[in-house]
Amino acid sequence: TEAIPELCGQCHEREKENYFEGPHGQALREFEDAPVCSNCHGEHDIQKPSVEKIIVEEDCTDCHEFADSNEIKTQLLKIEGRVRWSRNLLDEVRALGMDVALQEKALQDIKAEIGTMAHVMAVDRTSRRSPQILARTEEIDSRLKTLKREGRNRRLVGIVSVSFLA
Repeated sequence: TEAIPELCGQCHEREKENYFEGPHGQALREFEDAPVCSNCHGEHDIQKPSVEKIIVEEDCTDCHEFADSNEIKTQLLKIEGRVRWSRNLLDEVRALGMDVALQEKALQDIKAEIGTMAHVMAVDRTSRRSPQILARTEEIDSRLKTLKREGRNRRLVGIVSVSFLA
């Protein structure tokens, strides 16, 4: 029922708005039967769901074809994979003592956008936004790779300087 997203939306207003923008929220308002918050997050032991676990053919095909859901799943998994790779690179660069605050913020923004797309769950929006988000991760990675080279060069200069002083 619509009561579940309304209850959750008391604390998670943005997620509620995103949900009602998408086809599941619209179906709930129109037909009073659609997946709601508890389908993905559980009822009492609230959890952060994974895309792999929430977008499954047996659940989606109760109401519609799986093709659109599978496209959303494929795109979200691709973006999540890129974000994980970027995050690992960011951690390497941070370990070199480089300032990665801007890149970290950009990755957090992308993760928030993944959450938005997962709550809206609309194939047209996901297909439109996915290439743009992937391009942003490539830009972040490019900057991180530059910072990584700079960090390694600084370490090398430091090692050479110390060896001359010894």
